[in-house]
Amino acid sequence: MVSVTFRNSAPNQREHLTPTTYALVASTFHGVAAALFHPLIIIAFFISRVSDESRDVALVAVISTATWYVPQLLTNWGSRYYPQVYPVVVAASVVRLASVSLMAAFVLRTDSPDAVLARQFLLILVAYQLASAALVPAMNELMARAVPARHLTTLFRNRFIVGSVAAMVAGLVAARGLGVDAPPFPRGFGLLFLVAAMATGAESWFLLRLREVKSEDLPRERVGSIAPSRLVAALAGGGFRKFALFRIIIALAAIADPYLIVHGMREIEPSSRFLGLYIVTFAAANLAGTAAANDLTVLGAARSVFQVAALLRFATPILALLIPLLYTSEAASSGVAAALFGSVFVGLGLITAAHGGTTQHTLLALHPPGARAAGITLLNVALCFCALAPLLGSRLVEQRGTAALLGVASAIGFIAVVFSGALIAPSPRRSRRRRPGKRRLRAVPKKRKPRRR
Repeated sequence: MVSVTFRNSAPNQREHLTPTTYALVASTFHGVAAALFHPLIIIAFFISRVSDESRDVALVAVISTATWYVPQLLTNWGSRYYPQVYPVVVAASVVRLASVSLMAAFVLRTDSPDAVLARQFLLILVAYQLASAALVPAMNELMARAVPARHLTTLFRNRFIVGSVAAMVAGLVAARGLGVDAPPFPRGFGLLFLVAAMATGAESWFLLRLREVKSEDLPRERVGSIAPSRLVAALAGGGFRKFALFRIIIALAAIADPYLIVHGMREIEPSSRFLGLYIVTFAAANLAGTAAANDLTVLGAARSVFQVAALLRFATPILALLIPLLYTSEAASSGVAAALFGSVFVGLGLITAAHGGTTQHTLLALHPPGARAAGITLLNVALCFCALAPLLGSRLVEQRGTAALLGVASAIGFIAVVFSGALIAPSPRRSRRRRPGKRRLRAVPKKRKPRRR
């Protein structure tokens, strides 16, 4: 049997940039592409302009959320660990680049968009999201193998900051590209997707320049080890059952997320440049919220983070419902109401930040090492089914309107606020800090003198 080994062609000694620099630059372009392809702002509004069916808008949220769990579940059930992550990064990068390029080409060559374009766009969006979901964990693993271990903590902190700042800059570019002097619809969006394709290509190039160093110390327990006994052990914990139910309620409260931008832009009727400004507010809130959530989690206040997220789930739909009334009742101009509507995406950014690393820390704290993998898998399966909730919301929009859906989402958020009091607070993270320049000395036992007889 012939074994095939994938090796990247990045030279070792003639490199002018370090692996850390390649990783940071790739993260910068990743932030640009993610911002210009934001599912709840750019894509949802674009689909609402192309198609008249509310179900198509709901499919944007379903695709962007459900497809995030599918590659992870397939990986968990299919293999215990990637012996090499570089082939996964190559395949996912190629699919992402091809998908976003096709979407940009379809939009740019269309003069009269219709439901056919919406169907084509959504089908390609499935491939793009599946590739992105497979790329992110493989990309993190590749960086962890390519960068020296002493630089990993600083790298992952800095790449998140760099990616968030790049997303803000991309939001300003989108605001300029969709402003008053923007090309007619849908050409302006097609140019944004073209820029996203260029950013994706640049990200892939810098990412594939990383040199994978094969690790000999691979963990024995991977998320894929989900034996039936471990599934039962995961469900046996009362803390996990309460936390899983809380996360399910929070996921169901996102039933109206794809309709937030549609409702605001339709009722307030602002310029399309506010889409870019909403991206800026979302990225800024996500950056600040992630820093705050990490600090609170370290201090043992993870339950407070989830309670704030539940409160935001309750308040965000109410804001989306009340702020447009300022414009329709002539209490505020269109520009003022549109600026105030940005608080809705501040809330979404904070919610996203609250569920970032806090969920992972809570799951690890609620399970013994042997049952952690099964607990994560069970929660991912439940959240994958909860991602279908916007399809039910589309039926409610067709029958009662968007205002009724926002009311239902706020009611579910209120249930999450009430239930958050039953969560079991995990213990704080313990970190051993030593003073610089001092080393811990081992006690050497004294030699006993032999007794005289």
